[in-house]
Amino acid sequence: NYTTQGFSVLEAIKNNPEIKHTVNSLGNVYAILKPIKNLQLKSSIGLNFTTYNRESFIKPGSILDQYVGDPAAQGDKTDNGRNTFNYVWSNTAQYDWAINKDHSINFLAGQEFTKERFNTYFLESKGYPFFDLSTQDNSSTPLKASTSKEDWTLASIFFRTAYNYKQKYFIDGSFRRDGSSRFGPGQRNGNFYSVGAAWDLSKESFLANAAFINQLKLRASIGTSGNFQLPNYPWQGFYKYGPYNNQLASYPNQYVNNQLTWEKQTALTAGLDFALFNTALTGSFDIYSQKRDGLLQNVPISPTVGFSSIAKNLGALTNKGIEIALSYDAIRTTEYKLNFFGNVSFNRNRVTKIT
Repeated sequence: NYTTQGFSVLEAIKNNPEIKHTVNSLGNVYAILKPIKNLQLKSSIGLNFTTYNRESFIKPGSILDQYVGDPAAQGDKTDNGRNTFNYVWSNTAQYDWAINKDHSINFLAGQEFTKERFNTYFLESKGYPFFDLSTQDNSSTPLKASTSKEDWTLASIFFRTAYNYKQKYFIDGSFRRDGSSRFGPGQRNGNFYSVGAAWDLSKESFLANAAFINQLKLRASIGTSGNFQLPNYPWQGFYKYGPYNNQLASYPNQYVNNQLTWEKQTALTAGLDFALFNTALTGSFDIYSQKRDGLLQNVPISPTVGFSSIAKNLGALTNKGIEIALSYDAIRTTEYKLNFFGNVSFNRNRVTKIT
């Protein structure tokens, strides 16, 4: 409601309509080539296109138009929307190697490229002759017209390998290098890794007589990841163009920060998975510690420099905790199943550094 004065909601629904349309289209196509035994080459591209349109019309002569409109140019119409086009192109090579059915090794190497384009429009005008004429070309007075467009890219290379012995001992590791257009030259690339190991004790000979144990697996991992979720072009110093005293003028619009880079997270996790009594009782126990460094934040600065904030890597925080989950099938027949499930978490979050 644009005004504190009341009026019939039924009249508003009829004479102040607002319509929104969203159409989302997505698809994926891929090709697989197996030139030699155990080697698979794959290339895929995924496409996602979204269009959004909105119309809002305050019809001439409506009650709301009488409250907030212009008597000399009745009626007000707003059209706005956006289009987003995103594609991901990836290429991988995977090799599986088995030795004497006891040793299994998997190698995966790949490249991935992501690009997104985004554009918007906004139109507003007033002065409409009739209730049913709501397109912008029927107005007498244009009020506002604007468009914008932007894009971003992410280029990545990655490698992963995994090994297991008799499905009892597992170890895997990965490395990836990501480059984001949201950071400046010299700061765009981030290197991230992970290492993990697991041991399925239920397959050891010393537990062979424990028939009630279906699974008992210990696992641990350490890894790093990156965050680049910021508006586009946050590191660049910008000038913006606009009217000043009926003339075209430019003025500083964004403060430069050439040192802006990835926010990085390091996570250490250890846990236990188990299944007992013909998998009627299952559960997991996890303990974890995560550290985020170089947090991406919009930091307030003194308005005397001409700006109110700047995007920076600010400080660090830690997140530690324990998670426990249990599930029990009290009744499990071909006709009925009764399951009890519960989980509990203990978490502590602390800011450790502010810079």
